[in-house]
Amino acid sequence: MLIGVQEDFPPAVKGNIALISRGACEFGLKVAYAGASGAAVSRSSDWFIRADMAQAAIIYNNLPGLIVGTLASPSRPQGPYVPVGSLSLEDGAALALAAAGENVTGTLRVVAVTENRTTSNVIATTKLGDKGNIVFAGGHTDSVPAGPGINDNGSGSIGLLEVALRLPAWGVSNAVRMGWWTAEEFGLVGSEHYVSRLSAEEQQKIALYLNVDM
Repeated sequence: MLIGVQEDFPPAVKGNIALISRGACEFGLKVAYAGASGAAVSRSSDWFIRADMAQAAIIYNNLPGLIVGTLASPSRPQGPYVPVGSLSLEDGAALALAAAGENVTGTLRVVAVTENRTTSNVIATTKLGDKGNIVFAGGHTDSVPAGPGINDNGSGSIGLLEVALRLPAWGVSNAVRMGWWTAEEFGLVGSEHYVSRLSAEEQQKIALYLNVDM
């Protein structure tokens, strides 16, 4: 069943912790839908996890290992965010198996920091070349605490900068635009901000996009 619509969260389990398998749907959308239902479990599952506290969610990975993700938007119209945590595929599958055989009671305690940050994209376009057919190359400038920044994405962002520094030595038929995206690890924030504000006419001027990551 397609996961990621409100109907996947039946109201009959209101007041429970939702145990949700990771999929194609955005993390924030899953949590907002869970909050709108009073925290429920997907209809594609036959088990519920009882909770001492109402309205909470746990998302477990669909691949081995832990989840690194973000709710992206500060709020969503689909519903209120509820306290949410994440589990590995192994731990989540074990919890789902236990809940399938018996009532499981749990308490979810979430310690989180919410703060406003100001950050910026850096965009540059060559003066020469056809600006009606732009070749665009971009990479993100941020990293994650668990990963080496030189790899993801120091390698991509500095590689792009090196190309920019050497490009003036060459003639270009197409205009070349380069973007250093901010806050990619927080849900593609910088790149989506840029694209969402381009007019349809400006979007059509981009003939090719090359993503430089790791």
